[in-house]
Amino acid sequence: MIATLENYVTLIVYVNAESKGNSKTRRGSY
Repeated sequence: MIATLENYVTLIVYVNAESKGNSKTRRGSY
């Protein structure tokens, strides 16, 4: 459960960073 929570937080941070920094270039990747 701890590992799952850690992975979830890591994913959120990654998505937030991508949406803020590379929203224009990464939009097609999703």
